[in-house]
Amino acid sequence: MEGDSRASNAPNVPPQQRDRVLASSRAENGDRGLEGKTFHVPKEAASFLRSHVRTLEDWRREGRGPRFYKLGSRKRAKILYRRRDLETWVDMHLMSACGPNPLP
Repeated sequence: MEGDSRASNAPNVPPQQRDRVLASSRAENGDRGLEGKTFHVPKEAASFLRSHVRTLEDWRREGRGPRFYKLGSRKRAKILYRRRDLETWVDMHLMSACGPNPLP
């Protein structure tokens, strides 16, 4: 894992917490060998985020969700998510409690 480069993208998130969340997600998803991959198709990204492919489609259309690459044009475009961007997006949503005050 590229711990140092990811840590700088997610300020104020303790590495232990980030690692616990990611390990939990990997365990629940069965970690089907995604760890070694740099890019993921939407189905893999949705599995990692414990979401649905349709949710990722909605987020892309609405300009929300994790960053992604669109390779090609229009309907035949290939959508790819970079593993580092998925992890950073998860880190950005870490909350200290149910409410509007995220961790500092």
